[in-house]
Amino acid sequence: MRNVVSDPPAIRTASEVEMLDWMEVSCFLSRRGCFTFDELLSASEIEIESDHGRQLSDIDTDADSLSLKVDSEVRSRETELGEAYPFVYSDRGTLSLRANWQKSPSHVAYLFCLLVGSAVRGGVLQSKLANTSDLRNARGLFQIVATVATAGIVGGPTYSLGYPRPDRSRLHTKLRSVWTACRDGVVRLRARKIRRKANDAGIDVIAWEPRPDRVRIHRIVAFGQAATGADYRDKPFLSDIDAFLDDWFSTRPRAQIEAWTLVPFLVQTTEAKRWRHHLGALAGRQIVALRVGRGMALATDGIIVEQARDWPKVRRWVTAVRKKLRS
Repeated sequence: MRNVVSDPPAIRTASEVEMLDWMEVSCFLSRRGCFTFDELLSASEIEIESDHGRQLSDIDTDADSLSLKVDSEVRSRETELGEAYPFVYSDRGTLSLRANWQKSPSHVAYLFCLLVGSAVRGGVLQSKLANTSDLRNARGLFQIVATVATAGIVGGPTYSLGYPRPDRSRLHTKLRSVWTACRDGVVRLRARKIRRKANDAGIDVIAWEPRPDRVRIHRIVAFGQAATGADYRDKPFLSDIDAFLDDWFSTRPRAQIEAWTLVPFLVQTTEAKRWRHHLGALAGRQIVALRVGRGMALATDGIIVEQARDWPKVRRWVTAVRKKLRS
């Protein structure tokens, strides 16, 4: 049966990251629940055949080199994510989907991010998911993912501020409610200035790490933004936070302020460093998947993690999109 994913990236020019992403999507959508490196090469046969002027030995060298690179990349993801990685890679080059992945929030988060990330930025699912209601719905669901992941990153109470909010509250009402719990800083009686992002001030998530002695000054107060578009680098998140604190607080929090931009894409260390002074810390697919598990565990332990109870919506989306792409 022909793979439902579009043709793989060019075998001679694609990076190991692009190739492994293509294999992961193919594996997830495969009815066998696995996908082999040999199948990847077979899917690339059109490109190889069209390059008839090259020596077969050169093509074999390309394949061997790519095999080593893909193996290195998958081992890197396994090391970074551990049990949070929803795939298993064998020494024979077979990528397999873990059984019961639906029961693991980290696995669901990784697969959700994989599908969404592959639908934008020229990804392998762009032709199938771009401009669909599924992708539009995913942008709202990523607010749930980002909120739970931020809880896992910060390790404390976490609130969803992104618009539209589940409780349908106005921004000022929501802030006063959140800061009744936070108590570090003072929310103004009314905003000093209403800027262009009046519904959420550009802030999607607020969390804090309390001190053990429960004094009013927390260790960290973190602000997060959930960004699913390919233009996320154009969003001046650190400037948004500074304006937010000026407009809405008569007394700023005295805790250390952290900024997190959460995206469904795979983020390399060099990219995260490059954009840190513009976006804050950049959490891509790897960190999001890893930290969602901790965020859900905090919610189970009784820590306030808004929208954790909405997690089944994310799981249902992944399951439904998988079924639709297979049909």
